[in-house]
Amino acid sequence: MSKVIAFAGVPGCGKTTTALELAKLLDAKVMVEPEEDQWPKLIQHREISGYFSALTWFRSARISNYFDADQLRRKDKLAIIDSYYDVLASCYLGKKPFDWLINKDDPYFNIALDMAKLDWSLLPKADILIFLHLDQNIWELFMKKRNRKFDASANLLEIVGMQEEIEMACKYAEMEHNSKLVYCRPENDSPAETAIRLVESLKQYL
Repeated sequence: MSKVIAFAGVPGCGKTTTALELAKLLDAKVMVEPEEDQWPKLIQHREISGYFSALTWFRSARISNYFDADQLRRKDKLAIIDSYYDVLASCYLGKKPFDWLINKDDPYFNIALDMAKLDWSLLPKADILIFLHLDQNIWELFMKKRNRKFDASANLLEIVGMQEEIEMACKYAEMEHNSKLVYCRPENDSPAETAIRLVESLKQYL
């Protein structure tokens, strides 16, 4: 089963937890980004170290996931990536809902955007892209459960329009990269239950 499955959605939508549960059900290898307790201090103090420094740290922490997943695909195995951010980022960097990542006025913004455009073109692509779409009340509940300091410092729940921009990026990836776009709407259930429902949606592609 030579496929790469990747997740996309707003912060806190359950990408990592659902990816881990889905991997168990599909007997797949899963690659996830570091948890908050593994982040360096520069993430919590972006106003000092710079937003570009934070972006590039996250990129370096995730980038091997794409290539590891691609190598597994080449060996006729199934791989799951919990975050497709680096492929999609060029579609929404510079748009107002993503000022919390890096603002257009940042002296490094153009470098960040150029890097994101290269990633859109050059990084290994997913065969299946799962977009986790959340209602606002479910997102608030998930974010409360996650309870990350960074989420609060960036006021993520106050930002309107993030989900719509990410969805449009996913649709663009479906057209440009020929990835199969699968929608999933997590409810107030467990990641394991969401993963079970996803398996049914994925059967036609696996």
